[in-house]
Amino acid sequence: MSCGLWLGVSDTQVLSVDVIVMREVRPEYKDRCMFAEKVAGMVLSNLPAAN
Repeated sequence: MSCGLWLGVSDTQVLSVDVIVMREVRPEYKDRCMFAEKVAGMVLSNLPAAN
């Protein structure tokens, strides 16, 4: 029902993404880890550049 990822976003910061799918109402929800990677990619593309 879930998949979690830890992503290093800088030398001192980590992004944790946890996806829990309660109902598989969309085809992409069947592979939770692939969906977690997709969500992580969307988050990463919206993070500001590190200083």
